[in-house]
Amino acid sequence: MKKRVLTVILAVLLLAAVPMAAAANIPSLDIAVPEVSGVVMKLTEVMPNYSYGPFFFNPSQMSYYIFFGVEGTISFNKDVELVIVDENYQQTNVTVEAGNVVKISEISGGSLYFDDASKGFICFVCENDSLRFSSYSSADLDINQLAVAVETPAEPQPEPQPEPQPAEPEIEYVQAVPSPQKVLVNGEEVAFDAYNIKGNNYFKLRDLAMALSGSEKTFEIGWNDATRAIDITPGLPYTAVGGELVPGDGQPVQAVTSTAVVYINGEKADLAAYNIRGNNYFKLRDLGAALDFGVSYDAETNTVLIDTTTGYTP
Repeated sequence: MKKRVLTVILAVLLLAAVPMAAAANIPSLDIAVPEVSGVVMKLTEVMPNYSYGPFFFNPSQMSYYIFFGVEGTISFNKDVELVIVDENYQQTNVTVEAGNVVKISEISGGSLYFDDASKGFICFVCENDSLRFSSYSSADLDINQLAVAVETPAEPQPEPQPEPQPAEPEIEYVQAVPSPQKVLVNGEEVAFDAYNIKGNNYFKLRDLAMALSGSEKTFEIGWNDATRAIDITPGLPYTAVGGELVPGDGQPVQAVTSTAVVYINGEKADLAAYNIRGNNYFKLRDLGAALDFGVSYDAETNTVLIDTTTGYTP
């Protein structure tokens, strides 16, 4: 240890003999040297040049001199021990814990010895240390040569959550009774195969499209293989497929909740529907609201009125 102290004292005396030169600082730099294994040093406000070579008073030792501005700091990726020699050449050993940031102005002249201490050391010097900083003018090596890339630990990512699945529709079997009500479309009677389910009238979608074809509220019906859904496009003429507006047998039938998905102009529509004998029947008022045609009821004549010249009124 006495040899270490003597080495540092001689280094200080050597530094004092050389004039100082001004230099720009590097705001932040991570460096490492092969003689100190596993240690990465994070430097701030470090001078761009450093010196490295045989120690003048003991050529068997190699020495690094790294210079800092007055606001310079250093931290290490692991615990290290620095040897500090004050202006009275008194030695203090200081342990710097990993991650702790130390001001160079508080440890100027401090040294970190190589893994094999007899081989040399790294000396850290602050710009306002008039005794030690004067040798910066002889530093002629680019500090960036010692730079190392430090990987920033990736921020923990939240565990991916499964996308919520749409709830399976509740399957319900109900009795559908043929609707006893007469239906007028723009004042003209049309015979629909319509059913009353729980007090509401349900119409076959293609029957309604046929009845409204050519009116202001005409719409086309198609099947989208990609979405496995029924596509309704308002404003387009309806293309008949056969079987539209065929009268029913007038008998009650069993209806089951329909799982059909419907899009209107590309937007998913929330429509109550039942499947009867393989065909989808939709609540008339839901269709009126979705396609904006008038739906009303004349209690005196027990007549459902569909008006394509007006919009839907709840």
